[in-house]
Amino acid sequence: MPIPAVDGSGCEYCSLNMYKTYTYHVAPPILTVFMVYVTTTPDEGIQIIVDGHIVHYKIVGVMYYGHSHFMSRFVDEQRRVWYNNGIQLGKQSHLEGYIDSRVDMTVWEKT
Repeated sequence: MPIPAVDGSGCEYCSLNMYKTYTYHVAPPILTVFMVYVTTTPDEGIQIIVDGHIVHYKIVGVMYYGHSHFMSRFVDEQRRVWYNNGIQLGKQSHLEGYIDSRVDMTVWEKT
């Protein structure tokens, strides 16, 4: 999917929107996506094209930052979603459910 140019600039010849595209020649072992002020539930996976071949990635974690510290959720091999807030739980993680049950990955802090 093309990514709109940051400045929203248009082509100097036709005035249509310009887009950034990325070409991968080697599949990265891990992809990191940074989003701010988004409450959209993340997809379970994404795919990119590397040298004409589709490479699939699956979500394995979400990091949140708030109240001056990080919270996280990670997905293990059995597709279980674990929550951790180091201030509340220390080194322990709490099992929230399975990714198939649509654990709300948009909520960064448990109430």
